[in-house]
Amino acid sequence: MITEVKPNGEWSVKGVDLKKCSPEMYGALCKLRDYEKTGLNPDDFVGKGYEKKYMYKVFYKTSSGADFQGILCETKENAEQIADMLEKAGCSNVLVNQWSWQVFIEE
Repeated sequence: MITEVKPNGEWSVKGVDLKKCSPEMYGALCKLRDYEKTGLNPDDFVGKGYEKKYMYKVFYKTSSGADFQGILCETKENAEQIADMLEKAGCSNVLVNQWSWQVFIEE
């Protein structure tokens, strides 16, 4: 949960000063707060006209030890090939992550 609600109804967002937010940002955070109150997960919302899509991201560190870098891939096979190449090139902490989202398909 990103939002926190006290028993008295006062609420906050971790790491955000709500007093400094624009009206648009405040409205978006209110929607996030209300969504989190439902207890539902994003995967619970599947409607007609939506298709679930998957992407893969390969995270790695270069030999210089800089922050993690990332490469987006459309297929798991492509992500695994890139991960193998990065490991052979001397990169460390090579990780492959998958995430999903829903795409609206217009007919």
